[in-house]
Amino acid sequence: MTAAVGSAWNALGYAAEELRGDRDVLLAAVSHDGYALQFASDKMKDDKEIVLTAIDTYEGDVLEYASERLKDDKETVLAAVKRCGDSIGFASERLRHDGDVIRAVLDAYPGQFENLPDDVQENLDYILFGLESVVKHLPDPDDYTFFADSTSEYYTDFDQAEENFLDIYESIPSEALEDDPDLNDRVSRLAVGMNDSYYNEGNYPYEDVHDGFLRRIEALCEEHDVPVSPVLKEAINALRRESEKKKDEKYKDLTPEERFFYENLDRYETIVRRSALKFGSENEREYLDPDGGFVKNCMTSFVKDLVYSLNGLCRDSELWEDDGYEVDLDKAYGEISSRLSPRIKVTRNAHDSYYSENVTVVVTEDISLILVRDLPLKILNVWVNKVDSGREHGKRLAPDRLGEFCDMVEHILNIYGKYKELTLRRAAGIREKLGL
Repeated sequence: MTAAVGSAWNALGYAAEELRGDRDVLLAAVSHDGYALQFASDKMKDDKEIVLTAIDTYEGDVLEYASERLKDDKETVLAAVKRCGDSIGFASERLRHDGDVIRAVLDAYPGQFENLPDDVQENLDYILFGLESVVKHLPDPDDYTFFADSTSEYYTDFDQAEENFLDIYESIPSEALEDDPDLNDRVSRLAVGMNDSYYNEGNYPYEDVHDGFLRRIEALCEEHDVPVSPVLKEAINALRRESEKKKDEKYKDLTPEERFFYENLDRYETIVRRSALKFGSENEREYLDPDGGFVKNCMTSFVKDLVYSLNGLCRDSELWEDDGYEVDLDKAYGEISSRLSPRIKVTRNAHDSYYSENVTVVVTEDISLILVRDLPLKILNVWVNKVDSGREHGKRLAPDRLGEFCDMVEHILNIYGKYKELTLRRAAGIREKLGL
C-alpha cells in the first residue's frame, strides 16, 4: 500500500481501515499529493507532520480534512492560508480573527477579503492592508515604489485586481473618508499607484491613457457624498490632459468628423486584436465579418458622436423647464416626415409607461435615431438605437432645432456608405493579418 499511494494518492481510498491509520502509508500518500488526507484516519488527521506535509504538496485546500485541534493550531493554519486562501474558511473561529492569520491571507490572496468575518471586513487597518496587497500584487512591481518588495505574481489580470480593489475600497465607511482627509489621500494614492503600475506595464489595450479605474473611484466618491481628494482629482486631470494631447497628435490633420470616425475605428481594432490575443483569433471571425460587431459598433458609435457632439444639438434641460417649452410631437413628426429623404422610414410609436411617445427615424438597418418626449420635463431626448433608451446617453434637443436635426440625418445618409466602406476595409485587413 505504501508503494501504491506513493504513485497514486487516491489508492488510499481503497486501503483497509487499519492502513489508513498507518503513519508510513499516510506520509507516502500525502507526500505524493496532500489531497489524500481526506482518506486518513482521525488519528492521522490530528498528526501535525502529516497535515503540514499534505498542505505543502497540495495547491488547494486540505485544512478542511484536518482535525479540529489542528484547525485551531496557528502554525498549521498559517501554512494552509499561505498555500490556499480558501483555507481561512476552515480555520477555527479564534484564528479566523487572528491578526497574523488575517494578514497572511490578505498578503497572499487579497481577493479573499470578502470571505473574512464581517467584523474583520469593518476593521480599517485590515481594509488598508488589503488595498495595499492588491496593489503589491500587480505586474511589474519595480515600476511602483510603494511596494517594490512584491513576492507574488498573483494578479495577471488587471480587471480582477481592479474588482478586488473596489470591493475592499467600498468597505471603508464614507464618514471615515469624509472626516479624515489624510486617509482619503492615502487611499487615493493607492488607487493612482495601481492605475499607474498597470498603465506603465503596457497592458492597457487602447492607445489612449488609462483613466477608467480612477474615474470609477471618483464616481464612488460622488455616489457616497465623499469629497474627491486633491490627489485623485489631479491624477484624473493629468491623465485627461495627456489623453487629449495624444489624440491631438494622432488626429491633428483630420476634420472633427473624421476624427470621430477614426477614433472609433482605432478603438475597435485594438479591442479585437487584444481579444484575439487573449482568446484566440478564431473567436473573432464572426466579429470581423461584414455584418459583424466590428462594423456595427464602430458605425453606431460614430453616428452617436455626430448627433451628440458635432452639431451641438443639446441644450440645458433646466433652461427648458424654466422657459416652459411645450413639445408638440405632432409638429415634430410632420417636420421630420416632410424634410427627410423618402429612403428614411419614419414611424411614430406611443407609450403609456415611462415615456409618452416617440418618433423613430431609421437611418440604416442597424442604426435608428429616436426622439423621445419626456413627460415630466416636456422635452425631447435624442437616442441612438432603442437599446440606449434606458441609459443616460441621450441628449436634449431644443424644439426649435428640428431643422438642424433633419440636416444631420441627411448628412449621415450621404456619408454613411463612405465610412462604412472604410470600416469594412479595416476589418478585412485585420482578418488577413490574423489569418482568418
